[in-house]
Amino acid sequence: AIVPEQKTKQPLLTEAQVMKKHAEEEKAAELTAKADAEWAAELAAKAEASVAAKAALLPAKGTLHIHGYSLADIESNMSSFRYLFVKSLSAALGIPSGCVEVLDILQGSIKVEFCLHPAGRQGDHRDGAALLGEVSDQLLELTSTLRRGKFKEYAASAEILREGKKPRDDEPPPPAIMRRKVMCDAQEQAQDLGHPLAAVLAVLQRESDACEAEHEGLREANDEVARLDAQLAQLRQLKKDREEQRRREAEEQRLRLEEEERQRPLKEAREEEERTRKAAEEEERRAAEQRRKDEAEEEEKCMRREQEAAAKKQEEEEEQLRREQEAAAHTQKDEEERLRREQKASEALPAPVRAGAGAAPLLPAPSFFRLDLMAMSGGALGPMMMFF
Repeated sequence: AIVPEQKTKQPLLTEAQVMKKHAEEEKAAELTAKADAEWAAELAAKAEASVAAKAALLPAKGTLHIHGYSLADIESNMSSFRYLFVKSLSAALGIPSGCVEVLDILQGSIKVEFCLHPAGRQGDHRDGAALLGEVSDQLLELTSTLRRGKFKEYAASAEILREGKKPRDDEPPPPAIMRRKVMCDAQEQAQDLGHPLAAVLAVLQRESDACEAEHEGLREANDEVARLDAQLAQLRQLKKDREEQRRREAEEQRLRLEEEERQRPLKEAREEEERTRKAAEEEERRAAEQRRKDEAEEEEKCMRREQEAAAKKQEEEEEQLRREQEAAAHTQKDEEERLRREQKASEALPAPVRAGAGAAPLLPAPSFFRLDLMAMSGGALGPMMMFF
């Protein structure tokens, strides 16, 4: 048979033990809250340091001039070219894709105006100028990530033009090692200066994109701060819930102790009543047993008295029968003696007298005997003659 598991009943605590336990829980809660506060402060300090470090790193703008191609070569699939450019530069520099911003793609071979935003993550202290210099160095190195990736076809004949730096006419072209042959396009042959408004609008667009990038960085910092605030709020809520739970447990323990104190007199009264009832039942049981014992003894005494009375009556009857038998025996003996005397008397008479008296023999006087006494005598009076 499977024995059901019994729940272990927790021992009741005294008021001093409850207060001690409550003090220990409060102390543990204070230590936990202190540790949580220190951890939250550390996270906030790290977040502020990260935001400050990221804000201190300035972005940098530049132009990637790809020789040997025209805008018509990529115009049909401009989105794919943008995606390839962003992914290749972010992978080569080890920064997120959001840090590479394409400002515009212009004619004149292919000119990609872009902006590099510092990542400022995991100890990366490179600013935009350092990232731009690293791109320039990778374009000159044959075994670099940028020259060996999917962008290698464009990177082989590309060069970096920093913002504010224009190539001079006498400046030599970039190294021709593993590069395509530099071809002159229409924009290099003639500059169209008839649209200053478009140039101004382009500058405004670039500045707007730069502001948007800075706003994106601020939004990321705000998101990080909001996330930390949410964690702090969650920690505070957990602390509050733990304190509320401890308070409820202490209140339940106090109410249970008070209820036990209130119920103790009733419990003792019930126990006393139960003991009294059991004692009364035991007394009644003993009295019933004594009554049954007395009745049995009385019945036994009655039976003995009846048996003694019956035995005494039987003895009296036997004594009466014996006396009657003795009386009958004496009576018979007296009668026989009388008959013998009469017989002797008759023999003593003369013969004529005996002859006259012979016709009528002398009869003894009638004797009466009790038949019931004869039957009780067991046939002892059987030979006796009865005359009527």
